[in-house]
Amino acid sequence: MEEVITTLDALGVDILASRGYVPTGPLGDRHGSWMRYLAKPDASPHRVVSQSFTPVSKESGAWRYEVEVAAGAHAGLRLKRKIIRVFEIPGSDQDEEVLTGALTAAAAFADSLTNADLTEDCSYPDQARSQEASAST
Repeated sequence: MEEVITTLDALGVDILASRGYVPTGPLGDRHGSWMRYLAKPDASPHRVVSQSFTPVSKESGAWRYEVEVAAGAHAGLRLKRKIIRVFEIPGSDQDEEVLTGALTAAAAFADSLTNADLTEDCSYPDQARSQEASAST
């Protein structure tokens, strides 16, 4: 992992910590991307912000990465998730500024969600059938 990833990841953790978010685990390789999830403990619904760094090309010995910042919330088997910003690094001198803006917007989006906003079903088919059967008895 390149230093730019660890630097931007640490920046993201600091920015979100100031808004009450804590890492759910270490920065890790998930399906070819370096990802970090941060959640707001004890929030209802459960609020989450993620940042991922995916290698897209190698130029002059250095990797370029696609950065994706997403946010959302979930409660039970209902969720809402939105991609806030996608950009590439290194892009310019403003990489940290762009990430800061994206993470701030992501936290604001996640913080704004209520249970009524959770319109997507995140259950597996077996869970949905089990809940339907329980509701009808």
